[in-house]
Amino acid sequence: MGLLLVASLGLSGAVLLFDGAFALASGAVAAVTGASTVRARMVRREADLHLRNKSLARAAANPKVRYRGRMVPVARAVADTSRRTSVRVFNAARRNILTMPAEAMPVVGLGVVAAATAWELHDSCELMAELHELDVAFNPDAAIDGDAVCGMEVPDAGALAQQVRARVSSGAGALGDGFANMFR
Repeated sequence: MGLLLVASLGLSGAVLLFDGAFALASGAVAAVTGASTVRARMVRREADLHLRNKSLARAAANPKVRYRGRMVPVARAVADTSRRTSVRVFNAARRNILTMPAEAMPVVGLGVVAAATAWELHDSCELMAELHELDVAFNPDAAIDGDAVCGMEVPDAGALAQQVRARVSSGAGALGDGFANMFR
């Protein structure tokens, strides 16, 4: 009887201290009774958690955002916006350089300035829309106002000429007063 008590205590200690002994005892109980053991449920739960962690790690490695109505990886949303804006900025810069000679021409230059500015304003509006789409993907509740630039109006060539004449005449008067005061 004493030997049975020592063996029982030894088996209990081994089951508590060693995973292999616990697995062996659990398997024996399940084989004899046909019941699911605590260990079997723990092993299944651990395997499920392991699969879930792998899935979450994959999702975290390549997060997705809603961009232009679709769920896309963050990198693709940023790359698309970068490509679109870089093409737009390049074209705007090229157009600015190409219109410079015509803008410098008397009379005709005012019309070119007005047209080029209107075109640039249109491009700026489109650029803001692109940035708004990207911002909505990352900050849906506090996105920038994509229409802030789009509401601006460019004066036509006649109104622009009138503004230039008014500023030149007021500037010439101030310039004349400045010269007069220099020699007193």
